[in-house]
Amino acid sequence: MPFDESPAVRRINALCSPAPARYLHIPTGIHWVVIDSLGNVLQLENIERRRRLITVSDLANTEAWRKIP
Repeated sequence: MPFDESPAVRRINALCSPAPARYLHIPTGIHWVVIDSLGNVLQLENIERRRRLITVSDLANTEAWRKIP
């Protein structure tokens, strides 16, 4: 973030940021949202505010996970 951006520009940019990725865990039917990532590991959170760590390769398993557009 450049230091020459005004606070208003920073707020507008934060509001326009893309929506986080969402995934459906097919066996349980639970929807998860990516709330944080570090390299190959993602932190997901469901509607009950439960969190779990998962790797990108785990999400590639199409029998267990489906990305929600």
